[in-house]
Amino acid sequence: MINFKQRIEACLRHVCNTNNKEQNFQGRLYAFLLSLEQEGYIVEMETSIRDEHLKPIFENIDFSQFAKREMDILVYKPDFSEIYAAELKWIYHSEVGWNVFDGLEDYKEDALFCHQLTSIAGFTETCSVVVNDFDDKKRVKSPRLGDVNSEKRLFVGNDYFNPQIGKINSGNKYEDFKWVPLDLRNNNTQDYRYYILSFKNPKYE
Repeated sequence: MINFKQRIEACLRHVCNTNNKEQNFQGRLYAFLLSLEQEGYIVEMETSIRDEHLKPIFENIDFSQFAKREMDILVYKPDFSEIYAAELKWIYHSEVGWNVFDGLEDYKEDALFCHQLTSIAGFTETCSVVVNDFDDKKRVKSPRLGDVNSEKRLFVGNDYFNPQIGKINSGNKYEDFKWVPLDLRNNNTQDYRYYILSFKNPKYE
């Protein structure tokens, strides 16, 4: 059995996402995880829960229960005795006036989907990974919190300009996470932070 969150963290300490695109991050994480195939796992990208080869996992499960259909990263043993999945977001802002809350609904959907994969489909561990550009020169100085003021404040740990501990609703409860500074080899990442929400099947804990 592997600690999937730790494997992703190891990749984040070394990956160099030179074009700041989510697809590039996904490809690099996939390449990083390919070494697991030497340990008897299968590693895939962009796999649907409806795909034919996953029928043994989702047999007799109503697909409408799931928030999403596609898994960005899937890792599993051929006999499905262990199954891991990751949903990824890499948010880069090239212009001024962006708001860290703009993607909150998408982040919540990823968290919900990851939670559902463990609680409904019995996955061993799933992770929702979000990397966000926090360049102070690009962000709006007075973000509009709107009707979900408390939820947004929880998400950044009450500090829009220096987020540390955050919370996000996974559809079941508010999950705690830590905003971790991203320290990569390329120089344009000094303002980046990321978090990883890990959901584990209770029977594997």
